[in-house]
Amino acid sequence: MAFLGASVGFSFRYYVDGIVRAEGVKLLAVDGVYPGREEIRAGDYPLTSPFYAVSRKGETNPNVAKLLDFIRSPAGREIVERSGYVAVGAQKP
Repeated sequence: MAFLGASVGFSFRYYVDGIVRAEGVKLLAVDGVYPGREEIRAGDYPLTSPFYAVSRKGETNPNVAKLLDFIRSPAGREIVERSGYVAVGAQKP
């Protein structure tokens, strides 16, 4: 049996699709669901990694609330999308 250098690995969609763009690297469907932007956004793709923005309970710095509000805003979500990731929701605290 000859080793052809093929393997299966795990990576972030943006790393494969936006950074590496390596020839021969393919994104695979899981349970029949391809990891496309719409599938991730809809919550249909089962392997995602959530990212959180949190603050301390009782935080008094008004800029913290402004930052969290901005991240959840349409403008903040657009920045996430333009940077290559998928904005999935405007979660409230």
